[in-house]
Amino acid sequence: MNRAGAPLIEVTDVRVEKAGAQYRLSFILTQVDPAYELNVPVEIETATGIERDLVRVTGMTKKGERALSSKPLSLAIDPDFDLFRRLLPGESPPIIRDVTLVAQVDVAVLETDNDYQSVARALAAQLTRAAVPIKEKNKWAKPSRARIVIGSKTAIADFASRVLGADTSDLIERGSAAAWVNRTAEGHSVLLIRGDRSDSIAALIRPLRHYGNRSYVTSQGSRALTRGVWEMTSSPLIIDQTKPR
Repeated sequence: MNRAGAPLIEVTDVRVEKAGAQYRLSFILTQVDPAYELNVPVEIETATGIERDLVRVTGMTKKGERALSSKPLSLAIDPDFDLFRRLLPGESPPIIRDVTLVAQVDVAVLETDNDYQSVARALAAQLTRAAVPIKEKNKWAKPSRARIVIGSKTAIADFASRVLGADTSDLIERGSAAAWVNRTAEGHSVLLIRGDRSDSIAALIRPLRHYGNRSYVTSQGSRALTRGVWEMTSSPLIIDQTKPR
């Protein structure tokens, strides 16, 4: 059937039951309404090897079950991305474009200097037309949608640690400025832009918008030092170390 969009698949309620020398693995596959008809690849790693199967899904939920002769170690749903589907957070690395191309982007400038704030707002305006300034009292609140956060090394490191629980040590010292994307546990992308002085931020106004397909970029003035894409994190559709109940 031809249809716009793509299915969103999630796995829940993974259970392993042991009966004598046998194991039974069960799980629930869910998809959002309207449901697609899908043959979902399933890969089960056991103590003695890999077992593969297809689970036919025609509604919004489907229980999958598999009897196993050896202990299951992990369950992976569509591990080779054979299905045309919407990717979940963790299945694709966050990139700058995840922030700059959404409908609304909150913008927080963590510095109080007027010149710094003016330049930071100009940078945000260059990156997106959907910028929404955050009120002072809300700058350190947990993101509820895409956000751009601009500030000095100390402020950005503090925000990343306190609000995002992220380690910035690998990027915080490189060059005169840096920009990188983190993703919250709720799936909101946050673009952190570090520059201790307003001229460091100003130097990013023209070049940074050209790195939309990157996860991070560091620069000295307007010259890029390093740039790249984060390695893909583990998928929510891969459940490791399943334990018998």
